[in-house]
Amino acid sequence: MTNADALMQESPSTGDGDALPIEAVLDEVRRFGSHALEPAVARHEHRLGPERLTALRTTSSEFGLLCPSADEASGLGLWEAVERNDGRRLSTAALRMLAQVNMGFAWQLHQFALSGHFERHVGFASTALNLVALQGRYGLARHALARYLTATAGPDDLIMLRDYFDTTTAPGVLLHAAEDWAGVWLPELDSASVLQWGLWPRERLVVETHRHSHGLDELCSFVVCRRGEAQAAHRTQLDIATSRRLLTTLLTLNAMGQLATGLGGLDHAHRLAADYAATRRQGGGVIARHAAVQLLLSRARQIQQLTSHSLEACCACAPDSAQTLAMLYQTRATLQPELCRATSDALQVFGGMGYMRDTGLEKILRDQNTLRVIHGTPIELQLAATALEEDTP
Repeated sequence: MTNADALMQESPSTGDGDALPIEAVLDEVRRFGSHALEPAVARHEHRLGPERLTALRTTSSEFGLLCPSADEASGLGLWEAVERNDGRRLSTAALRMLAQVNMGFAWQLHQFALSGHFERHVGFASTALNLVALQGRYGLARHALARYLTATAGPDDLIMLRDYFDTTTAPGVLLHAAEDWAGVWLPELDSASVLQWGLWPRERLVVETHRHSHGLDELCSFVVCRRGEAQAAHRTQLDIATSRRLLTTLLTLNAMGQLATGLGGLDHAHRLAADYAATRRQGGGVIARHAAVQLLLSRARQIQQLTSHSLEACCACAPDSAQTLAMLYQTRATLQPELCRATSDALQVFGGMGYMRDTGLEKILRDQNTLRVIHGTPIELQLAATALEEDTP
């Protein structure tokens, strides 16, 4: 029995009228972060290797945070109870807590959990480490993706979407993930212009792997294309309304996870800077008394609070709504750059030492910069949000 199973037995039923035991689950996540994850990433200058990532992910599955199969879902793991406000809050809070230790680990756990939600939704039983592709070959397909979601796509939009998700020619679909994924669900417009997903085992793909040159050192960038005449191992058969709702939900949860991960990274950066300012002495006293340091810390704290409140508001909205996705894209476009700037403020508290690898601040800043541009730059997000708002009936 996993810890999640035990919590479910001790807590009330998780029906619509009953609350999830969020604090009990987060206590488990906190213990995992401090006892298992933190010792593994204590050396900031060393990349967390794939073997260690796998071992840590196995541990997270053992206490129910990452569901290994649809049959074992407890409703308390990442992105399991997404139809519930408190279920979404639980997932974002857990990701934020993990990112306070290591953003790369939190992000790859989020991606596998998101794929698990997808597989449960389409009724596919799998114990493999699959991903679900949400980003095509470039950007956010301008207005085409938004118009598909809002049922206003014209012929030109459909042509762009076919090209955006094309995996028959290079460059293919772009992924940012841990190295040991087994397969990926690739989206493709069928003959009726309905977006379907096909499960492609890794051996049936041409995979081009790149180490991240800037941040999220624990992960890699992958460009994937179909291998010759290979076929998908499984394909969905969704009607167009279900396809739109599913993609909207996936994009919404992905944006929530991205904000939660960035917020956790800022939490970590602010704590490191505040602790340093409280002990570093200069000019006869600790630097926490200096006005310039107080300003840097207060600006970082302000962005923490603003992002936390914005994420809470987004969690309260229906995840399959185009309006919710538009709000999240606007929030990301505004706050993801601010998370980077606030982390930079925290780094500056250390002076020149902050740019060295000793403190871990420079890694958090690199991770924030990389996370900011995954699944849409701020300009792309703003354009997509505007299209979602304008095209919603």
